[in-house]
Amino acid sequence: MAKAEFTGNLSDLIDKLDTLSNYGDIDAFEAFSDDFMIENTSFKSFQEFIDTSGFEMENNEQLELISKTELDGFVRANTKFETYKEMSETAGKIVLKKRIDDLGL
Repeated sequence: MAKAEFTGNLSDLIDKLDTLSNYGDIDAFEAFSDDFMIENTSFKSFQEFIDTSGFEMENNEQLELISKTELDGFVRANTKFETYKEMSETAGKIVLKKRIDDLGL
């Protein structure tokens, strides 16, 4: 496996990593973009996913109250994933990779 070449200097790298760390948490609507939902689910948007599910998922607190068994069953029946955790981790990795690519890392 070839190592990636770094063409900038150490100061530039530190600045880019600092910028990356300042992005903060990944919002669900950012992670579950329309493209992600179309490619990986039977829905055109995350909003449609939420509306169809019947679950209250407007914030993390509501998400924590949902039965993991029921949510995972809905995900399994309507997406390419087995669990909501797998779906959210996959979406998060895509957003993180895009952020890294946008910074030229």
